[in-house]
Order: sequence, then structure tokens, then C-alpha cells
Amino acid sequence: MQQQQQTYNLTEGKVSKLILKFFFPIFFTNMLQQIYNVADTVIVGKGLGDNALAAVGNMSSLTYFVIGFSNGLGVAFTSQNYGAGKYKRIREGLKVSLIIVTIAYVVLGAAMVLIPRTLAGFMLSGEKPISLVAEFMPICGYTLIFINFLFVYRSGCQAMGHPFVPMLSGVLEMVIRVLVIIFFVSEIGFVATAWSNTVAWFGALVLNFVAFEVNLRKKMRENVG
Repeated sequence: MQQQQQTYNLTEGKVSKLILKFFFPIFFTNMLQQIYNVADTVIVGKGLGDNALAAVGNMSSLTYFVIGFSNGLGVAFTSQNYGAGKYKRIREGLKVSLIIVTIAYVVLGAAMVLIPRTLAGFMLSGEKPISLVAEFMPICGYTLIFINFLFVYRSGCQAMGHPFVPMLSGVLEMVIRVLVIIFFVSEIGFVATAWSNTVAWFGALVLNFVAFEVNLRKKMRENVG
């Protein structure tokens, strides 16, 4: 009974009720992201000006591209195998997915570190916004692996029937980002926005990694037993 309360299985019970149990945590997670975006816009826009706001907005587009790629991998290797009870295949799929996102990290991260002004020039016009993005991008380039791994594990948790874990990690991300920007933007300026992303990604990754591993290992032990 306790396990059913913790894990939602769409193959058992009333489908409409189960869908709603998935819907609300995912909806709330997305709402948190939008709330953070609004808060980030206010803090950066009012504190650092229009050029900084334009730079953050363009970096967000690149971040969402990475999120979509990693999120798709996590769902793909988990959902079907979890439904079929093939937990060892989830582990195998995880390894392959992490290798793929690591390769993507090396390629894209290297470009963000080595040629940030060139990439910024494709997205923006004007010397000041390009300079700000070129300052922002290498920090994210070095630590892009955090968000790659984060969304593999996060989507994996959702696919295993644990939508509240990503929701909690969304709360954690929002709190970390806002606190880093508030406390450090006056000290280190615009790059505080880049570091807020990095620290938030790492914190959320730890939470999702632990939840994913605990639940997968539990299922594998039950399957053996």
C-alpha cells in the first residue's frame, strides 16, 4: 500500500485520476520555472540593464535546447522498460544516455568555452550584449554537464512514476537561483546569473540522482526477490 502511494503506475487503477496525479506536479514544476524567469527578469533587468537582460534571454534559448535533448533521452530509456518491468534495461539505457549527453557536452561545451563571441554573434547584435553573452557562456560551457545529467535523471524519475521529485527539485532550483543572484549580483555583476544556473543545476541534479538510484535499486531488488 505504501509503495502504491509513492509510485504512480498508469497500468493500474483509474486512468483519469492517475493522469491528474502526474499532471499537477509537472504543471507546478513548469509554473515554478516561469516564476523564476519573471523574478530573474526583474532582478537582472532593473539591476543590470537592458543589455544584460537580452544576454540572459538568449542564453536561455540555448539552455532550453540542451534541456529538450536530455529530457527526451531520459524518458526514452525509462518509460517503456519500466512498464515492462525490465529494470536492468533501464540501467543499460541510463549508461548509453549518459554517454550520449557527455559527448554532446564535450562538443557544445567546448564551443561555448572556446568561441563564445562567435556563438554570441549568431544570436545577438550590438557590442555590449555580445560581450555580456561571451562573458556568460564559458561559465555555462564548463558546467553544462550538470544540466545534461540533471534532465536525464529528472525525466527518468518522472517515467518511473515519481513526479514529485522533479517538482521538489524545481523548488530547489528556483530558491538557489534567486538567492545566488540576490546575494552575489552586487559583488560579481552579470556573471552571477551564470553561476546561479550552475549552482542550481548541481543542487537539483544531486536530488534527482539520489531519488532515481534509490527507486531503481529498490525495484531491482524486488524483481530479484
